[in-house]
Amino acid sequence: MALSFGVKDFIEGAVIAAVIVLNTTVGFFQEYKAEKTMDSLRQLSSPTAFVIRNGEGVAIPAKNVVPGDLVNIKVGDVVPADLRLTWVSNLEISEQLLTGESVPVAKNTETYGTEQTDIPIGDRLNLCYASTIVTKGRGTGITIGTAMNTQIGRIANAISGNDSPAEEEDTRPWRSRWSDKIQTLMGLKTGTPLQIKLSKLAYFLFACAILLIIIVFSVARFRVTNEVVLYGIAAAIAIIPESLIAVLTLTMAAGQMSVQKLWLAGDSGASPEFSAETNPDALEPKGNVVRDSDTTVLEISSLPQGFRQAVLVASLCNVATIRRNLKGQWKSTGDPTEVALQVFASKLGLGRADLTGEGPEAEDRPRPAMGKVIDYGVPEHERDVKFTDDQDKKNKEKRFDLKVEFPFSSDLKRMTTIYEDKRDSQFALVLIKGAAERILDASNSYIPSPEADPLETAPLTPEVRECFMEKYENLAAQGLRVIGLAHRKIPRDEVNGIAREEAEKDFTFLALAGISDPPRPETVGALTGDHISTARAIAQSVEIIGPDSPQSAVMTAQEFDKLSDKEIDALPELPLVIARCAPETKVRMIHAGKRRGKHMSIHGMAGSDVAKDASDLVLTDDNFDSIRVAVSEGRRLFANIQRFILHLLTTNVAEVLLLIVGLCFQDRDGRSVFPLSPIGVLWVNMLTSSPPAFGLGLEKAPPDLMRKPPHSTKEGVFSWPVIIDCIAYGVIMGGTCLANFVIVVYGRYGGNLGVDCNHSSSDICNTVFRARSTTFATLIFQILLYAWELKSFDRSVFSLTPGRAFYKDLWSNQTLFWSVIAGMVSVVLREYSFLSPPVLSSSEKDIDIAVAAARQAFKTTWGKNVTGWERARLLNKLADLIERDAQELAELEALNNGKPVKMARDFDIGDSVQCLRYYAGWADKITGQSIEVDNKSKLAFTRHDPIGVCGQIIPWNYPINMWAWKVAPALAVGCTIVMKPSELTPLTALKLSELAKEAGFPPGVINTVPSLGPVGGAALASHHDVDKVAFTGSTVTGRKIMEAAAKSGKSPHLVFESADLEQAASWAALGICYNSGQDCTAGSRVYVQDTVYDKFTSILVDRVKALVVGDGLEEATGAGPVVSKGQYDRVWGYIDSGKAEGAHVLVGGEKRQSKGYYVDPTVFTNITSDMKIVKEEIFGPVLSVGVFKTEEEAIALANDTTYGLGAGLHSNDANQCMRVSSALEAGTVWVNQYNILNNNVPFGGKKQSGIGRELGSYALEEYTSVKAIHWNFGDKLDWPLY
Repeated sequence: MALSFGVKDFIEGAVIAAVIVLNTTVGFFQEYKAEKTMDSLRQLSSPTAFVIRNGEGVAIPAKNVVPGDLVNIKVGDVVPADLRLTWVSNLEISEQLLTGESVPVAKNTETYGTEQTDIPIGDRLNLCYASTIVTKGRGTGITIGTAMNTQIGRIANAISGNDSPAEEEDTRPWRSRWSDKIQTLMGLKTGTPLQIKLSKLAYFLFACAILLIIIVFSVARFRVTNEVVLYGIAAAIAIIPESLIAVLTLTMAAGQMSVQKLWLAGDSGASPEFSAETNPDALEPKGNVVRDSDTTVLEISSLPQGFRQAVLVASLCNVATIRRNLKGQWKSTGDPTEVALQVFASKLGLGRADLTGEGPEAEDRPRPAMGKVIDYGVPEHERDVKFTDDQDKKNKEKRFDLKVEFPFSSDLKRMTTIYEDKRDSQFALVLIKGAAERILDASNSYIPSPEADPLETAPLTPEVRECFMEKYENLAAQGLRVIGLAHRKIPRDEVNGIAREEAEKDFTFLALAGISDPPRPETVGALTGDHISTARAIAQSVEIIGPDSPQSAVMTAQEFDKLSDKEIDALPELPLVIARCAPETKVRMIHAGKRRGKHMSIHGMAGSDVAKDASDLVLTDDNFDSIRVAVSEGRRLFANIQRFILHLLTTNVAEVLLLIVGLCFQDRDGRSVFPLSPIGVLWVNMLTSSPPAFGLGLEKAPPDLMRKPPHSTKEGVFSWPVIIDCIAYGVIMGGTCLANFVIVVYGRYGGNLGVDCNHSSSDICNTVFRARSTTFATLIFQILLYAWELKSFDRSVFSLTPGRAFYKDLWSNQTLFWSVIAGMVSVVLREYSFLSPPVLSSSEKDIDIAVAAARQAFKTTWGKNVTGWERARLLNKLADLIERDAQELAELEALNNGKPVKMARDFDIGDSVQCLRYYAGWADKITGQSIEVDNKSKLAFTRHDPIGVCGQIIPWNYPINMWAWKVAPALAVGCTIVMKPSELTPLTALKLSELAKEAGFPPGVINTVPSLGPVGGAALASHHDVDKVAFTGSTVTGRKIMEAAAKSGKSPHLVFESADLEQAASWAALGICYNSGQDCTAGSRVYVQDTVYDKFTSILVDRVKALVVGDGLEEATGAGPVVSKGQYDRVWGYIDSGKAEGAHVLVGGEKRQSKGYYVDPTVFTNITSDMKIVKEEIFGPVLSVGVFKTEEEAIALANDTTYGLGAGLHSNDANQCMRVSSALEAGTVWVNQYNILNNNVPFGGKKQSGIGRELGSYALEEYTSVKAIHWNFGDKLDWPLY
């Protein structure tokens, strides 16, 4: 980018800057989004804490808690630090974050002996830990650890490696340590394997770009010009896949969305319940309840009375709630076991909300542990969930009314509630649930036949109690959490003031409830907080271990933590089950697995957050089957990343080959010519390659994807097959593009590489432009078709799926399909402009055909075969037709080169008609001379015969005038014509040819062949059957045409003190402004005598400012745009040069911001003779004004040029006019006027401004050959000679 701006190639620099900004923006927002997500996952501490300081309770930020602070905690709080509890009230804390155990832990204030210092974290009941959550009760504790000194902090240290023992310090040589540091700094050591590979690719490509620039500079022998720098930029751009970051980011984002959809569709999580059908939402209180014995569905309206009584206890002796939030999602509060019971009861229509009349309350907007209040972003009237208002709640039946609640006690392990039943005015209902043995202890009866006779009770004897305990043991052995349920009735008048001891006795035992929280069937290992016996039983139930598994397959966290890393690595296999697991145990297990080359994953919901950073994969749905989904999607993404990286890099290889070999293509000045311009390279890399690459990133997985073996982690994305394909296809694509470039340049147009075609847009570069267009189109079509080929690495695009039509496979990825089609259409479509109607370009063969037709006509129907009178008639007829169609021709001229219609119609066309009629008058007056010789018997005379076939090449500034000037004298004397108009302005020449045919000229007399200069012009000038070439144009081109004249000029005006300054200024303005200065006789230099200099320049400025420069189709326009972009750039190049060399801009000199190639007339003063604007022909409205003192100095300044086409002189001194006009070295001199031509006055130049004359009778001589004839009437020759 800096190089582009440095060489003032602002377009390429701006495009490169835009690419950088695009990639940076995409990368920034993606990284920002990722960091916000990770920050949300890592918010583990409470934002505030309630502490007691100086005897007063205050709320402070959690980060300000210090050791020794007395902290109060309650339900819903996130513990701000590690605390030693001093007082608790039914306090239960969820330590799932640390231990992975979902059941809250009941806390107490008991102390432990010194021999119990190695108690696992989960069994330290008098401590609570930072970032755990209070689920029940209240408590107070003394802060014993904050920040990195908490259990969370210790785990963070373990993950980061800061607590590595001294014996494991890095003892490698300093070179290795420094190498690691440098690679880490460069991003080659951190991140995912893909990130590391892409980082390496980036540095490799950067090095290649530097190398390519050096190669380009070395070919130029380190003579670093702007052209060399531009070529180096193009080569460097070609090797960089600019769109890789954007495509990779979009592909990964699309892949993430795809994984989320797969997980959502494949979610098989069931709610914990007795025997209920699975629902998509585990908390949704809907679904059927079935009887386990015969799988019959229980109907809510006909539930057995005994079963209903048990469900009633589970529902009402329960503080958990379930409700829908503002997003329509089901949420719960309370202990997971109670939530499960509440969901179960709600499915039977016996939820607490149904029995007590409590409708679901609108959820308050929650405030997370850290962060802002959640804004759902859903207008209230559009929310999915509508809550009942207060009146609806009042109308709902309220059968049960809670009177007394004895909360769950960790000591008693039970909970009791007392309700009044509106249907029973005498008794209150006492309900109890808790640990089965505690409920049995509080019961004295049971219901023997709950279905047959639910009201009949019997004493709860020891034998019956033992039966219930056996059932309890059986359920527990199945991995169920078992809860006992009982009830009794007491008189209503005993409810008030009843003690807990009085309430919790003499119950009728109803049922045992078993809650299942099974591990996933796909689980292959377990790190759990359960007791070792429970963990072993669960592991056996899902076949993680079998009867023959070794003892080391199941370990406790204490046993595992005592092992060193070396001892762990020495184990034959890692333990399959670790019980009573602490977070640091999980971290060590993950690191141990990684050291064995395993990829580790951990539950995202139930696992410890602190272990997530150490894992390769985090499951957010507690479903290990997600690994299969993730691996499948990961493989698909991996293959697709390989596809689009291969696609992008192959394109880069092709472009590099194209540009490096392109160094061999050099123009006449020794400059290498771009086969593909830098803008073209960026277009291909960003706009052509990016959409198909993104489409490849969305390619579906093949059917056999999961049956393929895993790829090598050492190779990664860049396997050898990928590298070989990249090089091979890149060479093929680059080679075909080079072949097409060579065919166009050397096979079609004779190897003309123009001049300065990397920067210029002049006509001489048209061959290069055509070759570049061909190369560009070839490369794009190959890139697009190659994208389809990459749908499979091992199958042809025509047989991607056996037995299926290939076009169906192409259509299956519509993003790729339409990106390829759109890319192809973009190549085919051309940008048409109403100012540039298309004209077919003729070839050398067409020139041969035209010359042959002209030769045939010359021999048969024209030349000496037609009288002068007939030639005059046809010329006059043609003039009449041109007069008839003057308006149409003028409009075509405006389309041709922007010339105002009025100027073309009233001046150019009128003059051309006069020219034709002038030479029509000469057609029958072509005579020779009779020459007297010495002997009366001899006669000599001359004939003026037509030369024959004339090749005529005319310029773009006066297409109609030049056509008439060339055609009229040639036709008058009997020549036939092959006309090649300028490729920029062919329209009027074609129209004039139509009018010539309409006038009656025989076929073959006038042949118009529009063509490019290096093709048609060169072929015409060198054709062996062309007798004469007439050319008007630049000196550079004229030198190539040996038989022709070149008319160019740097014509001066001399303004003397005796001149009429008003008129002189007007003529000077006409001389430079007419036809926008695109005139070979344009008066581009004005020298003014010093005594009238200031006055003259003031008048001149007024004249220039009065000129209207605008649309040529408007009648008021005095000057239109310049003819082309190339001419526009050329003129502004001279204007910028004049400013740089110190000339003063008197008027103009500023670019318009509007559309079109308009150049306002620019006048320079303070000029010197060595400035480019003074020495070189500009061919635009740029005037240099100088000053002189004497007549001799004025003449010297006027003649100080290599040109000599025209000159102007303004003076009222007749003697001075005679002296100066004689001294001026120019073919035409105008006195007190300028640029006025007459058809009967010859026109031509001196020096490098041309050979021969046009107009007047002198022009006839250019198209006739003088033949001398010597005739002997009777003189005898005596022989032998004496």
